[in-house]
Amino acid sequence: MKIFLKQRLLALAVLSFTAIYLQGCSSLGTTVESRESYLAQVFYGTDRALLEPGDSADRYGLDRGEVSYGLARLEVWPDTADTESTQASETLLESTRPVHADEFFETLKHPALPGRAGEVFLFVHGFNRDFITTAQNTMQISDGIGFQGHTVFWSWPSQNSSSSYLSDRTSLRWSEKHLAQFITDLVEKGDTRHLTLVAHSLGSEGPTQALVEIIGAEKLARWNVVENLVLMAPDIDLAIFQRDIVPGLIAADITTTVYASAADWALITSTAVNGYPRAGDSSLGVFTVEGIDTLDATLAKTSFWGHSYYRRSSPVIDDLRRLIVKREPVSTRTGLVRIEGDGKVYWKLE
Repeated sequence: MKIFLKQRLLALAVLSFTAIYLQGCSSLGTTVESRESYLAQVFYGTDRALLEPGDSADRYGLDRGEVSYGLARLEVWPDTADTESTQASETLLESTRPVHADEFFETLKHPALPGRAGEVFLFVHGFNRDFITTAQNTMQISDGIGFQGHTVFWSWPSQNSSSSYLSDRTSLRWSEKHLAQFITDLVEKGDTRHLTLVAHSLGSEGPTQALVEIIGAEKLARWNVVENLVLMAPDIDLAIFQRDIVPGLIAADITTTVYASAADWALITSTAVNGYPRAGDSSLGVFTVEGIDTLDATLAKTSFWGHSYYRRSSPVIDDLRRLIVKREPVSTRTGLVRIEGDGKVYWKLE
């Protein structure tokens, strides 16, 4: 208890500085001019309000709106990381084209060569993100892991402000049924047969609620389509996650991976603000449960806040590649060390 109180006081002391991290960074790095680029197509679904047509690629605002679908085109400067240097992929959204639902799902049915037919990577963003940043972050991860199927993202109406945490949580809750229907339509209308769902931070609440509480374990098991659920730094109440979400994920036989960190100050702050530990905050101990793969990503910290490792850390991206693209189980993936003791088993990212 003393440790928890000390942590809360320390987190509250730095709370006023969270805007530095939470504003996000969607600008291109200074080194992309020397790197070859290519154009990529990304599918999207959103319940953000559609803005008036114009020349800008930013077609969606901050307010709630009707569910809409579309195709985004991005320029991508691929990851050039090797054994001696690390340089993450960079992306720039060039255009967005809203399309009718029928065109969206018909286009999705065509296999993305050389990927498996019906293979989809779906990303759900976290707190304080706008549409453009979400599109760029999605493609950044997809390119980084070398995904060869269709890349898709869901963008809920985050206010894109470091002072809008509470309203973002409310809007995410409002969006959950829309996300559940979007996932359902990906499977039943878009012929998705191999779905990987990756969510970051606060956004992790959306897909976990959509899968377990709305779609339900019975339907998920019958589909047998969701191959991976990856929760990166999940800003979810740990006790609620253990009690309400984990049993449903296990019942649906979904391979679930949680990346947590003891050096994630955004989540340490969230723990202080919410009053209870978050599933992605391991500063008070690593969360483990049978049937869920927990990875300690503390050493993957890429900034002071330690919250952006999901798209900036080469060891994390490499592990995602082995999990999603190479389909390697946690027990055989290189770069992970098995930690066992006090009745816990988890994996530490080197």
